Amino acid sequence: MGNSIGGRKKAKVMKVDGETLKLKTPIRAWDVVKDYPGHVLLDSEAVKHFGIRAKPLEPQQDLKPKKIYFLVELPKLPADEDYNKAPRRVRSGGIHMSAKERDDGQNEGAKVSNG
Repeated sequence: MGNSIGGRKKAKVMKVDGETLKLKTPIRAWDVVKDYPGHVLLDSEAVKHFGIRAKPLEPQQDLKPKKIYFLVELPKLPADEDYNKAPRRVRSGGIHMSAKERDDGQNEGAKVSNG
């Protein structure tokens, strides 16, 4: 019983560089990320289960004692001019052959040009 001095009411937040922040709970996610613009908090259990698809904590969500969270930077969005461009879709509606037929046709062309 006497071995657990402190640490019981703290949440751990790990940064990408390996630094660990030990924070007294109760504390909200916003209180952590407000000092790190462009960053979000991820629950370590969510990362373990969902990987890169883990959803960030909501700003008003409380951090729980004895849990580990990751502080990560969100990827930058492309510049406005690139962001507003819709990806171009290309259809090859005029081609009516299987992939094998196309492959055979390319191989024959390669044979002819080598010969």
